Amino acid sequence: MHEPWDVYFWRDHGGTEVDFILEDGTKLTAVEVKSGATFHPDFIASLSRFPVTAGKDLKRSVPVYGGTESFDFKGVAIVPWNAPWSGLGVAGGIQDA
Repeated sequence: MHEPWDVYFWRDHGGTEVDFILEDGTKLTAVEVKSGATFHPDFIASLSRFPVTAGKDLKRSVPVYGGTESFDFKGVAIVPWNAPWSGLGVAGGIQDA
């Protein structure tokens, strides 16, 4: 059974933010949620800036958007809002990819 993770919000001094930071010990998962049904590369901008400031191991970044298709964009798995949690690697918590 997976221990519960701590959930945070992150924003830097310049206003860049990530909606959810899930902490599992020393490992972090960054989740950015966008309501737009059409993916735009700007959706992952904050996820690319977060690891620079995190200071901990970023296990994965998960951009979730309002569309219906999963796909890869520059090595990042883009996930629709209605994807099953198992498809995100979640089973009682975020699992290693």
